[in-house]
Amino acid sequence: DTSVVDATSTSVSDSLYDNFDNSEFVNSYNMQLWRLAGNASSPKAQQQNGSMNIINSNSQENSAAVLVARDYDGFVIDTPLFIEADLSYAGDGMGNITLGLYNSKTLEWGDWSSECNFAINSDSIGGKCFDHKWTGQSNNYFETPWIEFNPNTWHNFRIEVDPAQFTITYFIDGTEVSSHIPGDSELLKQTDLQIALVTWKDSSDGTLSGLFDNVQIGEIAQ
Repeated sequence: DTSVVDATSTSVSDSLYDNFDNSEFVNSYNMQLWRLAGNASSPKAQQQNGSMNIINSNSQENSAAVLVARDYDGFVIDTPLFIEADLSYAGDGMGNITLGLYNSKTLEWGDWSSECNFAINSDSIGGKCFDHKWTGQSNNYFETPWIEFNPNTWHNFRIEVDPAQFTITYFIDGTEVSSHIPGDSELLKQTDLQIALVTWKDSSDGTLSGLFDNVQIGEIAQ
């Protein structure tokens, strides 16, 4: 498992969802906890060396290889909740390694999401978090400042949601980077959501592998 800064801002208990240490699932994944999805052709999810490797080698642009958390595949946030994971990458492709909340089970364009991204671009590597309605529905968009990362490093991302006003707070490597109430907050209070790990590839070139570890999901103690 990775060793990065603990991003916990509030006391939590029993929050570990999967740390990918179970030897039963080497070169595979726990199908009781996860569902493989996305629009990438032949996506792969393989537990290796104590972390999860979600591989996207799709030959088309804008493709996603996705692991959806089965216990959180269509739920309404009615108590303060956090999701957290350590993220890194491998391969020569460009794109985003993502921890996210989505209101679309098919990840089609036009739906709302809240995401933290480890982004690998041709001219920079770094991270940010954001939430928005995807292209075609509205201009509601919010993002945190871009933080530069060194290549081939691990970083911790955390999203907290307080359903009272649907306040979303983002953390990167244990530091709060921003907090706000989305424009669609009243609707989001009633929206079925899902939690997912995503390897999103921007271009048709190369292979991009998202590396994930220490996935935590839990209620925030008040």
